[in-house]
Amino acid sequence: SVAIPKSVTYKGSTYKVTEIAKNACKGMKKLKTVTIGANVESIGEKAFYNCPKLQAVAIGKSVEEIGKLAFYGDTSLKTIRFEKIKSLKSVGTAAFYLKTKKTDAKLKEKQTSKKKMIQYLKNSGVKVKS
Repeated sequence: SVAIPKSVTYKGSTYKVTEIAKNACKGMKKLKTVTIGANVESIGEKAFYNCPKLQAVAIGKSVEEIGKLAFYGDTSLKTIRFEKIKSLKSVGTAAFYLKTKKTDAKLKEKQTSKKKMIQYLKNSGVKVKS
């Protein structure tokens, strides 16, 4: 499991965690769950790319951008929980690419609304909680 905190302390100072870098957890073969902290605004390109055992993701309320291919190849992904996202502005191409019996879900850059993203995920058999 990976939990991205809302803040970290370093040498007595506290800093908000606002971004998950490009390729941050790419290819982690044993990763099963991800919890993204409340202050994270951006999930980088391929941040959780090709994590085949990833089953559940909780996305914090401040996320504005989900990068291209962020969760692409996560073939075991079954549940995505959105923590009252208020300001989602963009979802990169194929941020979620889910091969299921029902359909393959590809989010296009113009389909950036939370409502459209949730509908695509639901159509792919992913349980979405918001």
